[in-house]
Amino acid sequence: MLYWVFVFLGTAIIASLRGVGGMASTAAGIAQILFFVFLIAFVIALVMGSARHRPAGRDPAGEPDDSPDSPIGGRKPRAAPDDRGRTHPRRAA
Repeated sequence: MLYWVFVFLGTAIIASLRGVGGMASTAAGIAQILFFVFLIAFVIALVMGSARHRPAGRDPAGEPDDSPDSPIGGRKPRAAPDDRGRTHPRRAA
């Protein structure tokens, strides 16, 4: 999108040097609109990217949060082969 901003800006500059004012103002207006659309899309992508890469939550003691709702912590233990029919697998001591 930024490429098209520069294309229309270059067109506007060349048209203004040639004396075609109507075409120059139209190209400059399109370049301006595309630039602001690009700027808004860039800010949205920046905010969404920083929200995705936040560090994991920690409790006040500084230990990682191991709750089951945590995206990286709280992995459930795998069931042993003899625990297949149980609703709650036995835990190792």
